[in-house]
Amino acid sequence: MFIKHLPERGLNLKILFPIILIQGFLILMLIYLLFYLSLARDIINTNNERIMRVNLLTSKVYELEKQIEVDLLSYRFNKNISTLELIEQHTTDIYLALDEMDSYLQSESGREIRLNFITSKERALDTRNDLIDAINSNSDVEINRNYQKWLLKSQNINATLQDLTNYNLNTLRRSSDVYERAISNVYNVALLTMISTLVLVVILFFYLRNIITIPIKRITDVASRISEGHFGDKLDAASSDELGVLAKNLNKMALNLQVNYHRLEREVRQKEDALLKGRELERRKDDFISMASHELKTPVTSIKVFTQILERSSKEKGDIMALKYLVRMGDQIDRLTNIINELLDVSRIQTGRLELNLEPTSLRNLIEETCENIQATVVDHKIKCYGDELDIINIDKYRTGQVLVNLLTNAVKYSPSGGEVEMEYKNRPDDVLVSVRDQGIGIPEEYHDRIFERFYRVYDKNEKTFPGLGMGLYISSEIIKKHGGRIWVESKEGEGSTFYFTLPKNNVG
Repeated sequence: MFIKHLPERGLNLKILFPIILIQGFLILMLIYLLFYLSLARDIINTNNERIMRVNLLTSKVYELEKQIEVDLLSYRFNKNISTLELIEQHTTDIYLALDEMDSYLQSESGREIRLNFITSKERALDTRNDLIDAINSNSDVEINRNYQKWLLKSQNINATLQDLTNYNLNTLRRSSDVYERAISNVYNVALLTMISTLVLVVILFFYLRNIITIPIKRITDVASRISEGHFGDKLDAASSDELGVLAKNLNKMALNLQVNYHRLEREVRQKEDALLKGRELERRKDDFISMASHELKTPVTSIKVFTQILERSSKEKGDIMALKYLVRMGDQIDRLTNIINELLDVSRIQTGRLELNLEPTSLRNLIEETCENIQATVVDHKIKCYGDELDIINIDKYRTGQVLVNLLTNAVKYSPSGGEVEMEYKNRPDDVLVSVRDQGIGIPEEYHDRIFERFYRVYDKNEKTFPGLGMGLYISSEIIKKHGGRIWVESKEGEGSTFYFTLPKNNVG
């Protein structure tokens, strides 16, 4: 509950706070275990040192008692004064050992055993003195009687030493029990720590799940819904952490998307309406062009016939001036006829009514014939035609000738006076490649694709010098595509242009 109601916290604090708590708990438990083990080890080491010292002193007292017994027997037979001095020294050492032992015997039972030993020792001391007096008096009866009494006292002393040894053994066992209990307690505490840590980890999992996983899943679901166009979905942004800020921003984004979506919808509808209107206008324009071309073709043809009649009449009369103007009029009528035919072709292409009449044709003969015809009409340019032997292929002879004428006339028109135009044809495994190269002004690279669009022209300073309607290349491109070929241009501004087109060999007539 405390974590849940932390005021104004970030997501980092929400995550780090419980982790720090768990780490603190583990550190405290580790410190406790280390302290407990250290304390138990110190206690056990101290007990072991004390027990070892008491055992050492006990062994020393036992050895001194044995030495006193040997010295008494020795004194009985040799009555050497130095032997009595040794006995007194051994007795003093025993009492010194008992005094030192007192500081290591901390329990009441151990001190009681020591007192019993001192009492037995004092009684044995009296008996020993009596024995020494009997030895000095040379009374065998007294010596034997006091010697038996002294042996009995010595046995009591040995029994007391045995009690002290047993006490040390019991103390050692208790020390071992203490160590075992310490280890058991450590195991229990470690097990409790593991269980507590597991419980805390589970609690941390559900806590992080509530503050991170679930909100992120909600944000993901709403974001997915927004991506599907459901901009009305909103998130609860009551939290002040990073996820709360993200939820608020996502709500703002959804609102902005909704506003922009509706605005785009309106714009799209407006664009669609405008597009429909544009298409309708385009259709009407195409219909008008088609209708106007058909309507113009008949009177233009009639004017052409009447002009030819007037030309013959002027020749017969010898009216040179009238003949000159009639020839010029005929040229303009031919130009107008070409424009009308191109408009009709554009209309057929737009309506899908451009049909091909495929027939076996010698493309080489068609190319050379076209070059000769164009050369006959120009005197300031030289046209060169050359190439491989070509197979007979199925093409529309009239439409292919229309493409050749268009490319050659464009090359002548855009080449400077005295320039050279080259037409080359190559036989390839699957098609025939035809190229027309001029020495004209060139075409910028960004216009290479657009020049094949309907009515498109590159507007520049040369526009007045080279006029046109932008229909020839469009018609040529559609004719080549209709044959299953490809048309393109390679050109750099100021370096001339080369137009290429291919015609497949596998067209079926």
